[in-house]
Amino acid sequence: MNIPDELKRFDPKGPGEEGEDEGAGGDGADAPGGEGDGVEQEEAQNKVMENLASQVNENSQLAKFDPAITYAGASALQLTETEMKALSAPFKDLDYEITPDGFIYLPQVLSLQRLNTAIGVGRWSLLLINPGKELVKDGLFKVFYDGALIIRNCFVARSCGEASYSLKNGKQSFATALESAKSDCRGRCLKDLGVGSDAWNPTFIRRWQKEHAIRVIVDDNGNRKVIWRRKDLDPFPNEIGLAPTKPTVPQQVRTGAPADSNELPWLNEGTPEYDNALTGL
Repeated sequence: MNIPDELKRFDPKGPGEEGEDEGAGGDGADAPGGEGDGVEQEEAQNKVMENLASQVNENSQLAKFDPAITYAGASALQLTETEMKALSAPFKDLDYEITPDGFIYLPQVLSLQRLNTAIGVGRWSLLLINPGKELVKDGLFKVFYDGALIIRNCFVARSCGEASYSLKNGKQSFATALESAKSDCRGRCLKDLGVGSDAWNPTFIRRWQKEHAIRVIVDDNGNRKVIWRRKDLDPFPNEIGLAPTKPTVPQQVRTGAPADSNELPWLNEGTPEYDNALTGL
């Protein structure tokens, strides 16, 4: 498979390295007795590159990236007192969501609405600087969107958003993954303006988790695992029950011994004792 020069940055092998498709006209997967998996993998890779090609334009800002232009007006943006208060105004607690692994986040649509309301529709842009993707494992990629937030011709922030892209997910295209990475990039840039910054505040995170989230046990294809969800949402279809909580009584700490001693082994998440406690529920 021939990869255009402008797309070599997306090749997991890196620019200039030879791909597995070289010599496809010889004794490859198309030859009698060849492995069908190789053909399917090549078709999938071709589909990925076609999707990538649709996202990159030779005449785009990506091909003509000039730091002097992109960073023009840095720290020169002037906002009114009303605009600054509108951007940094706190969101309601229940505007936030939590991921299964416990990370608090603000839905991107809310930060986008806040930006359009405070700054104005069409008065800002998110410039694509350097996109890319990384092969995590067979058929699973991390898609990156390195972008710069420009408001009223002034550089405001630059960040890199990410999203997952799986070749096995027929409901997801590369364009969808790239759009998710773009939204993630915008949200991270807006953090510099105080939009939804509570999601990075440890004090807020601890309070929010305590008041609005719970840890539950789910059945993951026969394996039990502990994940987070909001208290006000319906249980997961594969949810078994609440995860065990740590005792509130003070621990007995001895000199030279860890705080989670053998007298309270179930405190040590990830140990056999903790796993046995989950199994016994």
